[in-house]
Amino acid sequence: MGYRVYNTECLILGSANFGEANKIVKVFSLKFGLIDVLAQSLRAGHSKLRSLVEPMTVAEISLIRGREFWRLIGAEQIDDFKKIKTNLDKKKTVGRIFKLLTRLIHGEEKNEELYSALKNSLDFLQTLETEKESKFLLSWESLLVLRILNHLGYKITDEKLDPFLKNDDWTEEKLEAFTEHLTQANRVINFLLKHTHL
Repeated sequence: MGYRVYNTECLILGSANFGEANKIVKVFSLKFGLIDVLAQSLRAGHSKLRSLVEPMTVAEISLIRGREFWRLIGAEQIDDFKKIKTNLDKKKTVGRIFKLLTRLIHGEEKNEELYSALKNSLDFLQTLETEKESKFLLSWESLLVLRILNHLGYKITDEKLDPFLKNDDWTEEKLEAFTEHLTQANRVINFLLKHTHL
C-alpha cells in the first residue's frame, strides 16, 4: 500500500535537532497551517534538502503523514529572502514574528489569508531600502503583529487602527501614516497578548 503524498507551499519558521541526524522543521503551510515536519538525515552533509528548508525560506514541500509527525520527502525553494537574512536588524525582527506566531497558533488549522499576509509582508520588507529601515522597521513589526492578531480572530476595536487592518497591502505611505499611531498600536498589542497570557 502506497503512502499519499501531500504538496503545499510553506514558510519555514525554524527547526530543532531530533536524534543523531534528523531535524524537526516547524513550518507555516498554505494548506495545513502550522505543522511540525520530520526531516530525516537533514543534518547529514550529503542531504540535498538541507539548504532548501532553512528558516526564513519559502518552499514547496512534499509530505507524507507519519504517526507522530509529517515526514518531508521533497522540497523546492521558492524564495530564500536573502536581503532579510543578510540584514541583522531585519533578521532579528522576522525571528520575533515567527516566534510569536508559533506561540499564538495551536494545532493544525488552515489559514490561507494569514499565510498570504505573512508572505506579502516579507516580500515588502525585502524591498525596503536600508536608509528607510530604521524609520519603518518598528512600524512594520507592530503593524504585522496587529494583522496577525486580526487574522487569528482577536477583536481589535480602535477606529484609528482599523484602516490599516482592512487589507494586507504594504506601501511606504501606509507605514508612514501608521507610524503616527505606533504608541497606541503597541498598547493594543500588549493588552491582547497579556490577556492571552503570552
